[in-house]
Amino acid sequence: MNSPSNPGAPPASELPQQIGRYRIEKVLSNDSFGTTYLGHDDDSQRLVAIKVPHPDLIVDPKNLAAYVSEARRSAAVEHPNIVPVIEVGSTEAFPCFVARRFIDGSTLATRLAHSRPSHADSATMIVTVAQALEAAHRQHVVHGDIQPSNLLLDWTGTIFVSDFAPSLVSGQRMVGTPEYMSPEQIRGEDHRIDAHCDLFSLGIVFYELLSGKRPFEADSLAHLTEAISAANPTPPRQIDPSIPLELERVCLKMLRRRVEDRYDSAQELADDLKSSAVHLSKTALPDSGDSALHSQNGTHVVRSTFVFTDFKGFTDRVRLLEQTAGPRAAAEMKRTVAVYVEEALRQINNIVPPTEYRLIDTAGDGFFFHFHSAEGAYRFTAALQAKTAAHNRDVTEAVAEHWFRTGAATGDVAWDEDKPVGNVVNICSRHQAACAGGDFLIDESTFGDLPEKLRQQFGLPETIRDKHGSGYVVRRTAFGRPLEPLDACKPSDAAQPQLKKVVDGPTAIVPKGLRSFDSRDSGFFLELVPGPRNHEGIPDTIRLMKARIEARHAADTFALGCVYGPSGSGKSSLVKAGLLPRLSSAIIPIFIEASAKDTESTLMNRLRIAFPQLLENGSLTQALTTLRRGTAIPAGHKVLIIIDQFEQWLQTTSNTIESDLANALRQCDGTHLQCFVMVRDDFWITINRFVRDLDVRLVERVNSLMIDLFDRDHAARVLGLFGRAYGRLPDNPAAVSRDQQQFLKDAIESLAVNNKIVPVRLALFAQLIKNKPWTPGMLKEIGGAEGVGVAFLEETFSATNTSARFRYHQQAARNVLKSLLPEGNTTIRLLRTSQELLAASGYEKRPEDFTDLREMLDGELRLITAIFLENDENAVTKESEDTFKATSYQLAHDFLVPSLQAWLTRGQKETHRGRAELLLADRATVWNARPENRQLPSIVQSLQIRWWTKRRDWTKPQRLMMQTAAFHRAWLLSILLILIALAGWAAREEYGRIEAIGFRDRLLDAKIHEVPTIVLALEPFRRWINPLLKAAQVDSKTLADPQKQLAVCLAMLPVDASQAEALLEHLLVAKPEEVGVIVAALEPQKQAFVERLWSHVDSNSSNSQNDSRSLRAAAALATYD
Repeated sequence: MNSPSNPGAPPASELPQQIGRYRIEKVLSNDSFGTTYLGHDDDSQRLVAIKVPHPDLIVDPKNLAAYVSEARRSAAVEHPNIVPVIEVGSTEAFPCFVARRFIDGSTLATRLAHSRPSHADSATMIVTVAQALEAAHRQHVVHGDIQPSNLLLDWTGTIFVSDFAPSLVSGQRMVGTPEYMSPEQIRGEDHRIDAHCDLFSLGIVFYELLSGKRPFEADSLAHLTEAISAANPTPPRQIDPSIPLELERVCLKMLRRRVEDRYDSAQELADDLKSSAVHLSKTALPDSGDSALHSQNGTHVVRSTFVFTDFKGFTDRVRLLEQTAGPRAAAEMKRTVAVYVEEALRQINNIVPPTEYRLIDTAGDGFFFHFHSAEGAYRFTAALQAKTAAHNRDVTEAVAEHWFRTGAATGDVAWDEDKPVGNVVNICSRHQAACAGGDFLIDESTFGDLPEKLRQQFGLPETIRDKHGSGYVVRRTAFGRPLEPLDACKPSDAAQPQLKKVVDGPTAIVPKGLRSFDSRDSGFFLELVPGPRNHEGIPDTIRLMKARIEARHAADTFALGCVYGPSGSGKSSLVKAGLLPRLSSAIIPIFIEASAKDTESTLMNRLRIAFPQLLENGSLTQALTTLRRGTAIPAGHKVLIIIDQFEQWLQTTSNTIESDLANALRQCDGTHLQCFVMVRDDFWITINRFVRDLDVRLVERVNSLMIDLFDRDHAARVLGLFGRAYGRLPDNPAAVSRDQQQFLKDAIESLAVNNKIVPVRLALFAQLIKNKPWTPGMLKEIGGAEGVGVAFLEETFSATNTSARFRYHQQAARNVLKSLLPEGNTTIRLLRTSQELLAASGYEKRPEDFTDLREMLDGELRLITAIFLENDENAVTKESEDTFKATSYQLAHDFLVPSLQAWLTRGQKETHRGRAELLLADRATVWNARPENRQLPSIVQSLQIRWWTKRRDWTKPQRLMMQTAAFHRAWLLSILLILIALAGWAAREEYGRIEAIGFRDRLLDAKIHEVPTIVLALEPFRRWINPLLKAAQVDSKTLADPQKQLAVCLAMLPVDASQAEALLEHLLVAKPEEVGVIVAALEPQKQAFVERLWSHVDSNSSNSQNDSRSLRAAAALATYD
């Protein structure tokens, strides 16, 4: 450990002479946590390494006490490869120091600076360090700063883990080495620092051993934090292809971002790495496990005790859930089994440490453990029974016969390494048939190993037989049998009258229509909640949530949870009116409703109101970090954050895991700070992905709870309560008439979907018909439950007998409600400020009318509800004219949307303008949802919309769609015109070509007197016929026929003057009928040929040929004269 001194080490002049009984010789190293000195123990004549923390880290007495406590805990860890602690001491000059054995050698950092070990040696080192860390982790000691400088090598090459220290954060200074921190550690989430962090840091060391480089490097701490949080290192084999694939796999698994994706324990890492590296070297890697179970040849027979835990009753219930609640609920129940086993093991940790047991096998419904003691087996079973007791009330008598059975079987077992030889299930099979629900059976031979106080819990010896008929003497205890809890669920005779009064007697229900119930309604709200109740009348759902929230122990509470259920299931009311008023005063609730854009700022504002001492300009993460550390809340208190309508945030946040809210929620620890969100069940997969990225797993009835819809019977009961509250039904249920009973039955039948009734829809239904007689005839008159919303709105604003005030505000109310409707098919409810609603209403110049309209829609009809986003906690009670400027509104509930849309469109369908407006809204909705050109309005529809609607009334999405449609139509029209032009051109070309061919054929076949007429007719087709004539002129058939040749020359002459020469020669030998045609064709060029013609006339030759030529020349001259 005699590495060179760090530049940050104190100079020699400041070197202390003595620390405790140790004489200081020099500084060995200096890091972010403290200074390590080389000291000499004169009493024992040996060298020691003394670690002294930096003074500013322990100036706070709490930090000093924490460091001393952690140092003493780490001193209790014993392992051959952990540097032992000799003393945890204190002097006046040094409030705390830790003296360890001095390892004479170097650090792994020094070794890496010179050369990399081989791949096999690297794997061996990591296995050794992992086994050392496993010894520490089993005693709940986390190193917190695994890095090459804290891994020591003696001169034989043996590696040691040194410098265990508490993972503290003092102010803004992190203790540790950032380059080797896990994502949780570098983000300052010290409540989440556990064994998995050490494995991540060790993964960085392993990466460096394999590749020679660190996986995460950056030029600043912020960039390094970003890189480690992303945890996406370059695969080592891309740096060095010689690295074995298996070692790369192990290394990358150690560096996974999510905790659950890493190794569960250091021992699991060591085992996996040993099996992966065994082929790399013939040198055996260090072994692990209980040496008492091993012999020289690896197999040893010892007397062993096994525990089986058979959850037959759980799986029976899972099958029932699959049939009723669906496969997702069944899957959650299966996961719950594993969670209960883990929680039971944690609960007995102080009595039965993990070194005293191991999970051997799982089979079907069971878990099979090997315990080193019978007492450990019994303690585990007792803890498991306590954990599952909450479910007992839901267990039927039939299922109770197999609820959960546990037994301890002892026998001689052959072990190969750390695994039993043969099927361990068979070792305990004889107990399973003999166990009833909740029983614990133990062999008589094992029974004697129990302490006396535990043996008193068992009955007399009895003999059981296995399937082969062999007998075994066992003892039995039924402490886990769920029959008593089942009986306890049934109300006693004394409690029956009170229960009947709650269920059947007069109530003080105050319906709130579409508004959720809150703390003011807590006195009666429990009567509206379905499900079983305890002796205090508290429903099981609320009791479970209350217990999990108020618990302080990590095993009994949760950090981040979820309440989910269908839309309208009453989640908000359950929490605000059922849960929050019944929480302990030590719980400080912060309740907000999520929105598309302002969730983080709204939460921050509420936190600052509740805790003024939070930094004014601090981030949300900083605020929750302060609360988690308990510095801003009273001692013994806990902050509970509830985020309602969380799907509003999920739908509009593209990268949820990198968001400010996600980073802030990582600070929840369950002790000082916890949070649960409320979300619709159709976002179950999305919320699961979100919390898994925060290293949280949702487990039903542990940190997640489903709020289901009402069944028919409970819905009928609640509707009856509402009817009594509205005065529509008599207070005495026995006095309900037959017609009223039929009305309740018909109403529930009309409201039911898949035998379930949406609670909020039920409340809306009751409110909308509160002024009507509750009879079957009335229900038929309004068209059943589906038509009640439209009927209510129509009667409220349009009926002849409605109040003049409502009729006066009808159009303004329509405008306001229309502006609040969701855009398209989205479920994101729109928020509109009062200023926006004022503009939509048309009351800009009449603010007093708008105030009356707002009171009517919100206070009286409860169609809209106010949302306060700013940090003005008195905004609700303000009466000044500025009140509505700081307030936003939204529809009271999603279930209003269909009724409002039907009501708003009913009148529009009767006019051209209304139909055009509906068409515009419909097309804009479809197009904005799927911005495809085929979704745009047609040209006819566009003209209809532009003619009948006013452009200034178009919304932004409608305006964008119409602009896009106009551009698209113009573009299409341009393309169409171009295509038409091209088609016309092609048609003309084809027509010209065909006509030219026809003229050519006629020309070649024509008699000479017909040629001039044909030549005149083909002039419009010159472009097409000229190439044909040229081709014909050189064609052999034309050359062989003088008449055809003459016709071609005559046709070419108007465009080719060179043809005149050939025609002149032809003229002199032409036939009589040809002379006139040729002369007429050459007339435009006669001046060029007159002299030549005269030369032929004046020729003195007297042969007949010359006479013929002279005659034709004279005829031409006579014509030209």
